[in-house]
Amino acid sequence: MVKPSVGAGSMDVARYGPTEHEAALVHVRALHATGRDVVIQPYVESVDSLGERALIFIDGAFSHAMTKGAMLNVTELDRSRLYRRERMSVAVGESDAITFAEHVLEVKGFSHLLYARVDLVATKAGWEVMELELVEPSLFLTFEPAAATRLAEAIARRAT
Repeated sequence: MVKPSVGAGSMDVARYGPTEHEAALVHVRALHATGRDVVIQPYVESVDSLGERALIFIDGAFSHAMTKGAMLNVTELDRSRLYRRERMSVAVGESDAITFAEHVLEVKGFSHLLYARVDLVATKAGWEVMELELVEPSLFLTFEPAAATRLAEAIARRAT
């Protein structure tokens, strides 16, 4: 999988098979030509069936979870705003996923942040981090209205 290091909604992201090195290289060069850095990640097959688990933390505490459905199974032109929204759903955060995400934030020194989002995927070895979203992540507040209140309260506590 090739993607810009800063992006949203799987825009300018593509998945390549093991024999598509040249196409992936063309994609990397195109992103570089626009001044963007590139991330190359393995595609985790469980995303097709389970999606990614997005765990949102507010003021160091788990707030809520979302499932981010697979995006790369349609063309980029079909990844409209409506399609992206339809691929999102509220999830119950699995206790082992939450514990793992808390551990990641702690070990990396980010457990004190006002907000963070840890995107995980399920593998045979257990949960693995796909992305650690610390700068302007979508916190999916429209899916969990009480989270907006928790965020506002955390901001107020820090402002006093």
